Amino acid sequence: MKKISLIIVFAAALTGCKKFLDRQPLDSSSSETFLSTEEEMNLGLNGVYASSFWIQANNTPLLFAIESTTDVAIRRTGNSEDQIAMGDAGPFLINNSLTVTAWQQAYKLVARANQQLEGMKKGQGNVDSKTYGRIRAEALVLRAWAYYHLMGWFGDVVYYRKPLLPAEYETQRRTPVATVVPELIADMDEAASLFDAANTQAVQAMGRVNKGVALGLKARLAMLVKDYNTAATATKAIIDGGQYGLNPKYTDLFMLAGQQANVNKEIMFNQTFPTDVLDPQNWLAVITIPRQVGTSQSSHFPSQASR
Repeated sequence: MKKISLIIVFAAALTGCKKFLDRQPLDSSSSETFLSTEEEMNLGLNGVYASSFWIQANNTPLLFAIESTTDVAIRRTGNSEDQIAMGDAGPFLINNSLTVTAWQQAYKLVARANQQLEGMKKGQGNVDSKTYGRIRAEALVLRAWAYYHLMGWFGDVVYYRKPLLPAEYETQRRTPVATVVPELIADMDEAASLFDAANTQAVQAMGRVNKGVALGLKARLAMLVKDYNTAATATKAIIDGGQYGLNPKYTDLFMLAGQQANVNKEIMFNQTFPTDVLDPQNWLAVITIPRQVGTSQSSHFPSQASR
């Protein structure tokens, strides 16, 4: 009898320990509960934005580097970056490092946006509906931003809208652009309405997307499939909204103070590089002047056809 009692007590103790140890962290978020609060949703959204900040070697903005592999620009040889661009890593061809970087960084943004959009559903009841809608709208726009560029670079894409399980990655196939675009356009319509419902400013803050970006991206997506009526309607909606206009001083668009002032809100969406470094410089100013001036380097030139 004593032996049986000991076994019963021991089993009960194991059960009690399991329940005691099976609990969520008390001082931090966990993968099971993350994105359940407004604070966590904003943290997650910051991660999505971070994934939209694409760079290439030497902190070169990725989109600029890709433009320089096309007929829009010319790269001279003579340094490691340009040898890469002109040689084994360029132009924009399969298996070159620039191409691989573009694929990897864009899909990192897709993955984080999907995680944000799916994960924040668990906390929808904990957050004001307008705030929830605004956060969702921003994630929708950023995901579409990634897919827009992927389709422009590669054509038909691997298209998925929710986080994938490890085994699912191996089963994905390319989806035609004509199938992807209507879904993303619907996302942009939803985002625009959510921005309106949240009374979001025309330009929320430097580096944040907004309704104008959603409509502008809608127009660009429509152009991919030659849906010119949709593109015209979207751009006219931006114009008729009367929230954006031309800066009266063109050069201000390339100066930090001018960008921060953003007169007439000509800059609808930008991505800012850090200013907490010695002598922060604007890429446009540095790369389009002779290298003898100011000890700068002009390894990228607009081509004659693009001028």
